Parts: sequence; structure tokens; C-alpha cells
Amino acid sequence: MPNPNNILNALTYGLGSELGKAVRVEYYKSLDRLKQFIASFKLDQRKIDLIEDMIALACFRDIVLFPVEGSIGFIRRINSFDVHGVKMGTYTLDKNYIKDIDGAVRHFYAILSEFSIDPDFLDLADIKLFAVSVLKMIEAWEE
Repeated sequence: MPNPNNILNALTYGLGSELGKAVRVEYYKSLDRLKQFIASFKLDQRKIDLIEDMIALACFRDIVLFPVEGSIGFIRRINSFDVHGVKMGTYTLDKNYIKDIDGAVRHFYAILSEFSIDPDFLDLADIKLFAVSVLKMIEAWEE
């Protein structure tokens, strides 16, 4: 069972319900795939928690970071043409959007920096490979 006080809560705090929900849905889907794989391992809860936190970072990267970084560039470009407040779905892409989301992006990169995690490490395409990579990283930290 995922830790209710994990990094997912910190990452999604203040994102808004739609974006936060998308990250959480992807996170829980990934956890389901992970549970099938780690059932054969004898892992202590601390390692499982760390893997779950890394999955939260990966989901945030995929669902929030990639699209947001693209939208921020887009917003800045259209603002240079004196176009403001473009609507995309339920979001208005403007300076306030950048301000609101920029904190979450900076927080994400601060976490990665603190633990020397390369953003490319957070690739969930193969959950088994991802889990093994995280376990190897934990072993390296413990040395």
C-alpha cells in the first residue's frame, strides 16, 4: 500500500485537481504493474517506499514536467507577439499559469538535484528495469 505521506503529495500540492489527478492515476497504474514484479522479491518497506517515491517523480516528469516546459516556451513566444491568455482545455496559459506551475517544476528539480538523480533515469517504459535500476541506486547510496 502506498505511503499516504509520500513525495506524490508534495509534488501534486497546488497543481489543481485535473493535473494532480492525472499524475495520481498514472502513479497508481504504475504501482499495480510494480506489485506484480516485486512480489517475488524480499524487500523491506524502506526500499519499497523509495521505489514508490521514484515512481511518483517519474509520473510527475511525464504528466506535468514535459508538457509544462513546452507550454511555458509557447506562452513566452506568443506573449512576445502581444497575445495573452490563450485557453487550452480548462487552463488559461498566461503569466499567472507560469507563476503557479513554476514552483512545482523548481521543487521537482530541487529534489532531483538533492539526490543526484538524472531526469532521464525516471523512465517508466519498463517497470521491471526501472525497479531494478532503483534498487541498484539504493545499493550505491548504502555503500
